[in-house]
Amino acid sequence: MPEPEHIPDNQRASSLLRPLLWVLAILGAAYLPLFLGKIIFFRDIAHWGFPARAFLRDSLARGELPAWNPFQGLLWSQIILSIQLPLTVFPLIFLTSSRKVMGKYATPPRERFLLWIVATVIAILNIMLLVQILFG
Repeated sequence: MPEPEHIPDNQRASSLLRPLLWVLAILGAAYLPLFLGKIIFFRDIAHWGFPARAFLRDSLARGELPAWNPFQGLLWSQIILSIQLPLTVFPLIFLTSSRKVMGKYATPPRERFLLWIVATVIAILNIMLLVQILFG
């Protein structure tokens, strides 16, 4: 393979242009049907479940970008991850504290005590979060 200095300018330009064309093609395939109100595959069935033109019109009328709110999805994903966290932390502390599993690298007693306190606080906060979500 030739060194980067010896590549002709036209080949260098085409190597930079290809990824850009791929990105534009993918974005065009994904968003052009949304803006035109046409779905490429299964057009009629998709319009029943997802009326793209109405969604676009309503979003623009509210002054929003025509896209779903990514922050709402981010919020719920973080809530789910925080609920899952104690299910990961408690076994991790148990395994890293075990001399049978870790041998001489096992967590010392003072650190183990602090880890169990932190894990318990995390679990209590998650229980409080669940109660707040479920019961207002």
